[in-house]
Formats: sequence, structure tokens, C-alpha cells
Amino acid sequence: MKVEVIENYSILLKEVFNSILFETKEGEKIAVCMRDGGFEIGIKDPLVKSENKEEYSWYRIIYGNIQPLSVSNSSKE
Repeated sequence: MKVEVIENYSILLKEVFNSILFETKEGEKIAVCMRDGGFEIGIKDPLVKSENKEEYSWYRIIYGNIQPLSVSNSSKE
């Protein structure tokens, strides 16, 4: 992973192939990673509980298009 600070003091991450997780104090989570020229984003609903693991809804974003991913095609955090 490469990290840069750009002109408005935003953080720019490059080559992020392992998920980066974001979590609100209310427990909402998203996971973001890069894949083959695009991105995968996992969204966790804090109200949905499953046995012994967190379930994310995964989406692929490439060339401005967002497509849902099946569990077998998505990356895991």
C-alpha cells in the first residue's frame, strides 16, 4: 500500500489490495479494496446478524458502473 497526502490534506491510498474498513460509532461498516482496475465495496448493515461472522453486501465498481457481487465472486475483509 502506498500513502500520500494531497493538496487539500486528503489522504490518497494506492495499491490497496487488502480491505480498508470504516466504522461509525453506531456500528455501520464499509470495506473498500482495489481489484483489477476497479474497486470492491462491502456494506455491513449493523441490524443484520448472522452466526459467528459479519455479513457484507459486496459491490464491484469499474468504469463508473456498480454491480452487485455474489458471495463466491467477492473478496473478504
